[in-house]
Amino acid sequence: MTPIVLYQVVLGAEVARRLNHKLGDALVVTHGSGQALDKSHDDAPFTLVGILQPTGGSVDRAVLVSVSSYEALHHGWGVGEFQGLRLGSFSGAGQKPSFKDLQPREYTAVLVGLHSRAQVFSARRAIEQLPGAPLTAVLPGVALDDLWRSLSLVEDTLLIIGFAVATTGMLSVVAVMLVALGARRRELSILRALGASPSAVFGLLYLEAIVLGLAGLLLGFALQQAGLFLASAWLRESFGLSVSLGLPSAQGLMMLAGLLLGVFVAAFIPALRAYRLSLADGLNPAQLH
Repeated sequence: MTPIVLYQVVLGAEVARRLNHKLGDALVVTHGSGQALDKSHDDAPFTLVGILQPTGGSVDRAVLVSVSSYEALHHGWGVGEFQGLRLGSFSGAGQKPSFKDLQPREYTAVLVGLHSRAQVFSARRAIEQLPGAPLTAVLPGVALDDLWRSLSLVEDTLLIIGFAVATTGMLSVVAVMLVALGARRRELSILRALGASPSAVFGLLYLEAIVLGLAGLLLGFALQQAGLFLASAWLRESFGLSVSLGLPSAQGLMMLAGLLLGVFVAAFIPALRAYRLSLADGLNPAQLH
């Protein structure tokens, strides 16, 4: 019969990193977070035998022990108080526990894995219909979908804020170009003197504004990808957020297309102003002196 191995623990990547643990460390489990009434299991420390690779999920913040170790840890305890002798520690001292002694009387949660995703809903229905067992089957994916639906208002608010920021940026560029046109009237007059028509000046300023807008979009996308690349490991370890690099999604492309359309609309204003200034200066060249 395989011997029972007790008081061994495996830590998630984030737990080990934050607490600076390494293999072979002795860990003491406590009830609570340092308050005066907290109870500590310092009479039965655990030995760290493994550290999981970072995944970006909740397992990075997990402390994993066997069910037998958990039962042995609480053997002899009542409601928050130690009331008897322990079954022995991981060193083998004391009375040796049997497999029967370390079987839990109840389970509060069980993680079930299926070989086929098509069986998810049928398995859920079968679990909840078990006679004499008031069980609830929770699908993590469905629960997360419900969470995101409840947070959709926050997402819409952020989209509105982003739209307002983009609109403000475009208006700022238009204002700067309109102010700069006053100093560029001589440049526009030289273009007229070289044979450029007011329509050509209009097209030139329109093209300039569009090029600036496209350059801004490309630069912003490049900075976003660079920022995600540099912060991906930190986001995964600190917040459990997994980000991916690459081309924008369909929704992202629609947003970029909307920004580009805004650039076309905003570029019309300085181009029209340049058209009128070049036309007026062409009719009244003496006003430039």
